[in-house]
Amino acid sequence: MKLRVLIFEDDGILRSALIQLLDKLGYEVFTFSNPAMCPVYHSVNHNCLLDHACADIIISDVNMPT
Repeated sequence: MKLRVLIFEDDGILRSALIQLLDKLGYEVFTFSNPAMCPVYHSVNHNCLLDHACADIIISDVNMPT
C-alpha cells in the first residue's frame, strides 16, 4: 500500500511540481488549492474510508488566501 500525502497549496505551479516529485517517489498524492475542498475538512469525527483522502503525510502552505 502506498503512503498517502495530502498537499494544501494555492500556487498551481508549486502544487504541480510537488505532485510530480511525490508521484515519482511512489506516494499516492491528493492535492487541494483550498483546504475546504478536502473531504476530511468538514468532519471532526471522520473515519477514513478507502475512497477518501486520509493521509500519512500532510504538506501545507501556511499563508493561504482562505
